[in-house]
Amino acid sequence: LDYYYEQLKPDGSKTQMLEDGFQTIETPAIGIIRNISTSQKLSSDDKGCLAFYIGLLLTRGPSFRDGIHEIHKHSAEIMLQKEYESGRLPEPPAILKKHMVNNDITSVIKTVILPHVSLQYMYDSANTIGQSLYNKKWDIYYIKNSEFFVTSDTPVIFEPINPETNQAVGPASPESLVLCPIAKKMLIAARPYCKSDCSGFEFMPVKDGMVEKLNEFMCFNAQ
Repeated sequence: LDYYYEQLKPDGSKTQMLEDGFQTIETPAIGIIRNISTSQKLSSDDKGCLAFYIGLLLTRGPSFRDGIHEIHKHSAEIMLQKEYESGRLPEPPAILKKHMVNNDITSVIKTVILPHVSLQYMYDSANTIGQSLYNKKWDIYYIKNSEFFVTSDTPVIFEPINPETNQAVGPASPESLVLCPIAKKMLIAARPYCKSDCSGFEFMPVKDGMVEKLNEFMCFNAQ
């Protein structure tokens, strides 16, 4: 999307600084992913960079930002209606009152939320998710045969660590299991630490039959 991350400066001018800033995260993250596949090593700093990168994958797209806009739009409409009912707003023109539905001022006044409103929430949520992911145990799976993982612009899915509880948990929850195919041949499974865990990550091949099951799971969640 053109100018999707455009910001407004205090003087009213526009800047693409945030769009440019993404390169400072994406470029090193891609390099780390390439390095993992050959070295099977992951430093603490590299894990932190990848954790924030995954957080951004979840929050930088319309699936997250549109929700933030809808929340603000709904709040603005509620406040507008309360102000109207209190009599603190000027009396609307007769032509507007004629088309009002159930004395609802929002039925004739369109509320618009500026796109940049969600940017701070996008960054803060990505940071919160990244911190949670960093504190989890990472199992890094790689494919040895000709199969591939399904990838997309937001290749992350998450489930409660115990699906039988049927609890709706997000990627920042300490109890969630987060799966992220960071490449066609590699997947990170970030999960809560167990007592038996002795390191921050493990590198292991995917078991037979697991790639197809994971791909089906990811496609189902995407739908």
